[in-house]
Formats: sequence, C-alpha cells, structure tokens
Amino acid sequence: MKNKLPKIIIPRIIIKIKKTLTTLVISLFLLLIFAFLGLAIHKPDFLTKIIVNNLKSPLFFQPLKIIITGNKKINNEEITQIIKNHLGNNHIVAISLLDLQEQLRNSLPWLKNIVIKRNLLNQLHIIITEYQPIALWFDGAEKFLVDKDGDIIISLNKIPDSEKSEFENMLIFSGLGANKNIKSFFNIITINQNISSLIYSAHWVGERRWNLILLDGTLIKMPENNIYNAWQNLAKIYNNNNPEIKNLKTIDLRIENKIYLEYQKNNKTTIEKI
Repeated sequence: MKNKLPKIIIPRIIIKIKKTLTTLVISLFLLLIFAFLGLAIHKPDFLTKIIVNNLKSPLFFQPLKIIITGNKKINNEEITQIIKNHLGNNHIVAISLLDLQEQLRNSLPWLKNIVIKRNLLNQLHIIITEYQPIALWFDGAEKFLVDKDGDIIISLNKIPDSEKSEFENMLIFSGLGANKNIKSFFNIITINQNISSLIYSAHWVGERRWNLILLDGTLIKMPENNIYNAWQNLAKIYNNNNPEIKNLKTIDLRIENKIYLEYQKNNKTTIEKI
C-alpha cells in the first residue's frame, strides 16, 4: 500500500479572519479616498491648502477662466465680479462651491438654479437657470415679477425703465397671499386660452377666492370651490359670440350651477343649471 500524505486542514475561523481583514482594509481605503475628496471639494481646510501650496505644475496655475451658459437677464460681468470677489487670492480648488453658489443666489434675483463645475486648470463652468416671469403681483405697496409657482423674482421698481415695457401687458395679481395661489389659478385658466387672454387682473379675496377684471372692465366673481366647473360655465357664455356678454358689468359664479349676469343698465338676468 502507498503511503497517503496527511491532509492539511485549515480551520474555518482562519479563513473568516482573512476575509474580514481584507474587507476592512478595502473599506478603510475607500473611506480615506472619499474623505479626502470631500475635504478637497467642500472645505478649504489644511489638506486642500497643502495641495494648492505644493503643486508646482504650470498647468495648475493657469489664469482664471470662467465659462457661463444659460443666462439672459443676468450679465456675465456681474457673475464674474461676484466670483472674483469670493475667490480673492485663492485657487478655485481651495474654496467651497456650496458657499459660492449661496453667494450667487443671494446676489442675483433672476437666478433660479445654478450648477458650478471646476477643474485643476483653474476653470469654472457656470450653468445658469433663470426665473421665467409670468405675472405681476401687487402687494399693496409695489409690484413684483413672479414665476408660474408664485415665487417672487424682483421688484418692478428695480428694473430699468428701458426694460419695463417687456412686462407691461402681464396679468396683475393682488391680495394677501395671492402669489401663493397663482400656480393653481393658471392651471385652471389655461384650459381656455380665449377667455384667459381677456383677463386684466385677478384679486385674491379674503384669502379664499378670486375676483377677475377683464380688459373691458367686466367683473367676474369666482367661487371658493369648484373653480374648474365655474370656469367651464364661463366659457359657455363667451363661446360662439354669445350676445349676452355685451354691456356686462358683473358675472357672478359664486353659487354652484348658477350664473348671475349684471348689465351696465342695472337689469339682472339669472341663468340656472348651465
């Protein structure tokens, strides 16, 4: 009989220890990489300063180049000046992009969103998204441009006179909290563009419903609830050149399934269940 070699048995616990140590080393290595990157990108701490002060490559110390896209209302010079003031004598790697974004947001009223990218060649890529004004909101003292969500952009008083004509024909909202209800209002009135184009202003009454003034001076009293149905009923009056819309003073839609028409001559007509 041939002699059999003794089997070498490795205890399972040793294998488990090796796997655990390997996993731990990899985890620590990745953690150090992410921690270093996080500090280099967001915090101008000693690690970043050491890198900036010791890198001697001529490519690293190229003149600052700022590339800006997406802006129309905000001019490049204004953005560039804010960035340069924020940088001071620092390289772009040594600053927090979050802090720079915050400063730009606070300084530029037309700025809605901003993305900032940088590289080691001292280049900043600024991607701008501006607010798109859709109406004017009058707070009782001054008018503000607002977007489709009712967010206030800028006071009309701060816009140069040469540019104000661009916003003269916008729908005017008024009333306490009117700007916070603009989005839902536009969702309704845009269903019928023929009628919405006739609205001159909208007043938020008692923080619960709208009064509309048309271009011809007609007052439309909207209900507190079921605005969609009321708007559809209004469309029936204005469609097909209805003769009943002539010389109107008031259209009252506050009572469900009823429309009260008041004419300039003070005679009233009631139309029920339209």
